[in-house]
Order: sequence, then C-alpha cells, then structure tokens
Amino acid sequence: MTIYVAEIEGLAVAAFHAETDIAADDLAAADWFRADLGALKCGGAAVWDGKTNIHVREATEDERATWDSSRARAIIDSETDADDKDWLTFLGRLDPDDDE
Repeated sequence: MTIYVAEIEGLAVAAFHAETDIAADDLAAADWFRADLGALKCGGAAVWDGKTNIHVREATEDERATWDSSRARAIIDSETDADDKDWLTFLGRLDPDDDE
C-alpha cells in the first residue's frame, strides 16, 4: 500500500493512501481537500492560502509510520474499519478549533 504526502512550500501537511501517482495527484486537487487545507490553521495562518502549489510525493518512513499509527488508533476507536484505506492524516500541529 502506497502512502503519499501533500506538501506545501516544502512542508508536509497530509498523508494519505492512493493506488497510483495519478490518484494521489487527483486527491490533492480535489475541492474538498483544498477546502480543508484552507480552513485548517497552523500558527494562526491557514495551512493553504488557496494559491500555492500543492506537491505530492511518496511518504518517508516516518510519515508512513505516522499515518499507520493514526489509522490504527482510528480503527481501535471505531472511527474507521480495517478495510477502509481512505484514511487521511494531517501532519504537524494544527491550531485547536475556535469552537472547542
């Protein structure tokens, strides 16, 4: 199973599974994905400014381990099931929700 990472200006922001490089690029170009990146904040600023190129590459071993660990916790917590490979993990520290 190949895990990919979306990168913005050299910063890894999200890890996810895709069957092919093309499928990974398609996910990074999806409106819902870009909307999420624009809504999430890190250090008070949006993770994505709506203009900067989002680069997709294969995950490093550490990034894949982060994705695996996050997915395993989600399976244990019944947030997803073991057959679901469409798990997405945001990397780095995100600001807490204003509503929390």
